[in-house]
Amino acid sequence: MDWFLILSAFVLLLTAFAEILCFFRPLRKKQCFVKILPLFVDDSEFSERLEKLSLECEKIIIVEYSADEEQSELCRKFICNNPDTELISCKDLEKYLHKMFAFEEKI
Repeated sequence: MDWFLILSAFVLLLTAFAEILCFFRPLRKKQCFVKILPLFVDDSEFSERLEKLSLECEKIIIVEYSADEEQSELCRKFICNNPDTELISCKDLEKYLHKMFAFEEKI
């Protein structure tokens, strides 16, 4: 009987320890599905924001309003390494979002 009590206490302690570890361990999952990043010529922090967003979400949509050659090259390299990232023009944004989030009602 004593070994059963000791074994039960050990299992209970082990379970509590695992729950505490899971509770305090930081989540490594990405926090969102999609984020939209505008691209302007005078944006000096674009590369830092792009890297930060790549860690936070699964899909990045870069909307090009205006860009210089350096930013365009950075976007092309980033898109080659991250296939879930897309570069679209500001004119195509509404069409793209409509296509991405459109739901067809079927009754």
